[in-house]
Amino acid sequence: RLMMEVHPEMVFPHTKIFAGTSDPFVTLSLDRHVEAGHAPHKTRSIKKTLNPVWEEEFTFLVRNPQQDQIWVQVWDYDRFSKNDSLGEKAISVSTLLTTPALEQWFSLDNTTKGEIHLRYVTHCSGK
Repeated sequence: RLMMEVHPEMVFPHTKIFAGTSDPFVTLSLDRHVEAGHAPHKTRSIKKTLNPVWEEEFTFLVRNPQQDQIWVQVWDYDRFSKNDSLGEKAISVSTLLTTPALEQWFSLDNTTKGEIHLRYVTHCSGK
């Protein structure tokens, strides 16, 4: 078994879409389709920023490092309507394990521009 701690932060460059500010938060799950009964991890929303740093830690129990992915979705919190997607990224656990760095920047998909920075630590268990 492999335990993985993930610490997100992100940067959005000033673009037409992000002419003002945002109230971003992130959801993280071990796969795009969260298993029934298991909610994705969620950061708190940080108000009026395009450069949030969450200083939060999330732990995943990785059962199959060759197939599992960490699914990161970035949202703009809206109090009175549906939250807006700001981008997403599927990151292969095997890629994280084979990279010597313990932190990386990832470009977000399904957005004009934006990156998320992940710091991560892995712990192996014999169980």
